[in-house]
Amino acid sequence: MSRGQVLTLDMFLALSLTALLLSYSGLVMGMVHTRAREEVSRYSLERVASDAAEALVRTGGIPENWESLPSSLKVLGLSGDSGLSVKKLAVLRDLCRSENWDPSREEVQAVMRLFGGQNFELRILTRNLLVRKDVKGLSYTLQTTLWGVGVYVRLENLGPVVRATVRLERGGTVKSETEVGGTFSMVVSLPPLTVEVVADGKTVGVWYEAVIWDIWPGWNLGGSSGWENSPEVAVARRSLPLTSGEIRNMVENRRHYARPDPYTLPFLVKPGELGLFDWYVVLSPSSPNKPTTDVWVNRSGGNPDFHFPWDNLFPMWYHGQKGSQQQPLTEEDNGGNPNNYLTLKVTGSKWEYVDVLVVAVPRCSSPELAYQADLLLPGALEVRVWR
Repeated sequence: MSRGQVLTLDMFLALSLTALLLSYSGLVMGMVHTRAREEVSRYSLERVASDAAEALVRTGGIPENWESLPSSLKVLGLSGDSGLSVKKLAVLRDLCRSENWDPSREEVQAVMRLFGGQNFELRILTRNLLVRKDVKGLSYTLQTTLWGVGVYVRLENLGPVVRATVRLERGGTVKSETEVGGTFSMVVSLPPLTVEVVADGKTVGVWYEAVIWDIWPGWNLGGSSGWENSPEVAVARRSLPLTSGEIRNMVENRRHYARPDPYTLPFLVKPGELGLFDWYVVLSPSSPNKPTTDVWVNRSGGNPDFHFPWDNLFPMWYHGQKGSQQQPLTEEDNGGNPNNYLTLKVTGSKWEYVDVLVVAVPRCSSPELAYQADLLLPGALEVRVWR
C-alpha cells in the first residue's frame, strides 16, 4: 500500500470518528435540552399550584368582598375571618357549575388566571384521628358512619404482629383491606372518605380524611376533573382551620315550662343566597328522643312542617329547591333585616331542652356538614393543576 493510500484511510477514520462524536454530542445535547425544557415546564406547573394555594388561603381576593358582587372579581382569594370564607367558597362552586362556567365572563377569566387555565381541581378536606391504641392487649372494633360511608375497623394483637382490617361501604360499593405486621401503613379509600391505619410497633392509630368539597369546571355533572389522563400534574396543599357552614341564627336551651308558648327565631337570607346554599334547621336535643319539638317555616299555624323526634336535621332548601315545608324561604330585600323566621314549640319535661340552629352550607354539600357548622375543623386546601 502506498503512503498516499494510508494517509487517506487514516483521514477517513479520523473524520468518521469526529462525525460520530459530533453526532453523539448532538444527541446528548438534544437530550439535555429536552430534559431542561421538561424540568422548566414541571417547575412552572408546580409554581402555579403552589402560588394558587397560597393566594387562596392567605388572601381574601381583590376586591376583598368580591363574593357580594362576583362580576367584580379581579384576583381570586378564599380567606375569611376564621380560615376559609364559606360564602366565597359557595360563590366559587356556583361559578364553576357547568351552566355558569363561561370563559368570556370576567370573573371566570380571573379564576383561570390564578390556575393558569381551565385544568384545575380544588379540594377542601378535613382530617381527624379516630382512635389510637397501645399494641399490648389490643382487641378493638369500631363500627360507625362517616360522611355517608359505613366504616368498620378491627384491630387485633396477634403476639409479635398486629392485624388491622378496614371495610368501607357506600351505595352497594365495598372497599376492604387487611394488613398484618409489626410496623405498617394501610390506606383504604371510598370517596369521599379515606381511612389510614398506622402501626409503629408500640401503638396503632386510625385516621380519616374526608373530601368536603371538590370543585372544577363542570363539577356538578359528576365524573372526574380529568387530571388522571394528563402526563404532567402538580399538587399543592395547605393546612388551615375551616368551618363547614354558616349559622344564621340560633337559640339555646328551649324548654317546656308552664305551657308550650311558641318561640319565634328570625333569620336573614340575603339576595342571591338561595341558589348558593342549602338551608337546614338543626336540632341538638338533650336526649336522643326528647323533648318533642315542632317547627314551622315562615308561618305559625296549622300542622308543623317538621316534627322531632322523627329527625333532627330538616332541609328547608336543598340543591336549589324548596324542602317539604308549606311556605318557602324568601330572599326579598327587607332593609338588611331578617326576612324569614321559624316558629318553635317545645313540649315535655322542664328538665329537657333543645338547641335550634339555622344553618347554611354551600349548595350540593353533604348534609353532614350542617351538623358541624358550629365547629372549627382541622382541614386542608389542595390545588391540582395539569397540562
